[in-house]
Amino acid sequence: VAKACEQLSVQTVSWEMALEGMGTPPQGALTAKLSNEYFTDTSIPDKPKQAGEGNVFTGSPKQISINFDYEGLKKGQKVVYRTFLNGEELDSWRWEEIWEDDQPGEWEEWLYPGYSEAFKFEPGSYYVEVFVDYQLALYGNFEVVTPGEEPEVPEEE
Repeated sequence: VAKACEQLSVQTVSWEMALEGMGTPPQGALTAKLSNEYFTDTSIPDKPKQAGEGNVFTGSPKQISINFDYEGLKKGQKVVYRTFLNGEELDSWRWEEIWEDDQPGEWEEWLYPGYSEAFKFEPGSYYVEVFVDYQLALYGNFEVVTPGEEPEVPEEE
């Protein structure tokens, strides 16, 4: 049942994006495979730092990127990124790009659009969606917490 619910959710979100972007439902099957997502604090370009256990960043990072493996993406396909903070979409952070390559590989995309040098990610729960031709192809989440407020990780029995 859980798998069926997840598939229905992915389909519903894809329809929402396609109707908003094109006015029609998504066309054809998703051929791109995006996987192995992880988030990195790239505030210091020479020393990128992956999220800690449970996808948690402590402090106030200035730039976080989503990283993923991809295959099956074709030159000319539209890729759309959406970011949410505590359940609300950050509208000015949504953007799209036209894919430039046909070869499989690994991709890094900065989440913050970079309007200010003084920007810092505020504490909260972030959720990111990546669409290919308006079909949800990848999603993931991370937390930003104030030092000393790290969530407790339950001990394994």
